[in-house]
Amino acid sequence: MYKRFIYLAIFTGLFLAMLSPNADAESEYNLGSRLGIVGGTNAYTIFKVGMLDPEATSGGLLLGLESGTAVDEVVSAGLEVDFWRKVFEKKITVGVDTSVIQIPTTTAKVLYKHSVYYVPLLATLRFSIPVGIDSPFSPFLGVSGGYTFSYISYDFKDDDIEEGGVTAPDKGWYTGWNWRIFGGAGMALGSMSRVNLGLMYNGAKPSKSEDNNIERELNLNGFGIYVSISLLGI
Repeated sequence: MYKRFIYLAIFTGLFLAMLSPNADAESEYNLGSRLGIVGGTNAYTIFKVGMLDPEATSGGLLLGLESGTAVDEVVSAGLEVDFWRKVFEKKITVGVDTSVIQIPTTTAKVLYKHSVYYVPLLATLRFSIPVGIDSPFSPFLGVSGGYTFSYISYDFKDDDIEEGGVTAPDKGWYTGWNWRIFGGAGMALGSMSRVNLGLMYNGAKPSKSEDNNIERELNLNGFGIYVSISLLGI
């Protein structure tokens, strides 16, 4: 529970710091024109790197790519694909050695590695928040929705474990609907580029069918934080 409060505190502080209430309003759409996108496209491409921290497990690296266009002075629409992977190891302690140095050393044997893959395909709507024309910052909010594909695999390191009949009941493909809300702020780097800091909440519980009409569910709900680079006009 404390992780949620940390994420919310970061987002609230970021949002309040970026607002400039005393200046004339200008949207992300007009910012693109001011930075040199005139008489052409209002397209954008975003490269994202961050961390997704699902409630059911510990966090892992999140990579993403989004491409879209500005619909008007407030709304932008795009398509997004992300990639997240988490690897777990199952170990057993083999022994403890105290004969070499004063600090005991332990040896462990890896029985298997357990990997979780997560790839959501999302349609995204972004909403620019008007700020001052002279402000280098551009706050945004957004919502995404789509479908997700997840896969769980096992890599057995001990032949005796695999031959002994150890099963992996959660192994296989999981699919299902995915939604997301996000917000943050960007800062102009140059005439056609911007760096962004964002916070999101991800909602995804993909599942797979098993025998006897049973469905196994994978809980990927959780907060994430990321840094991204926006390239305007492409």
